[in-house]
Amino acid sequence: MTGGVTGTFSVTAFDASSSALPDPVSSNNTGSVTTGVNPVISADLQVVGSAQNGGPTAPSADTISWQIKNATGNQNAPGVQFTSSTASANMTFTAVTSAQGACSLTGSKSLSCSA
Repeated sequence: MTGGVTGTFSVTAFDASSSALPDPVSSNNTGSVTTGVNPVISADLQVVGSAQNGGPTAPSADTISWQIKNATGNQNAPGVQFTSSTASANMTFTAVTSAQGACSLTGSKSLSCSA
């Protein structure tokens, strides 16, 4: 762990009229917790796309794949978000899947993924 984030908290009980209730042991009503933080040293994201059939042509379908990787080695790059929109007014997305994280379609013209 190279650093940490500390959060503090306190609790008070209230009755139905929003008046604080007496607490016989008030010494246990506060506390803190520290969470370790390991920052990513660097990220050099690379995106490579390819079409299974060489690219969509009307009226046929095609499968387009994108590979997104951190070119700095085997380090994870958390919080990556990828978005794409169709290149043509006549092109639509019908499905989206991800090997890691989650993806969703926004209508039939754009998609987004996060990992």
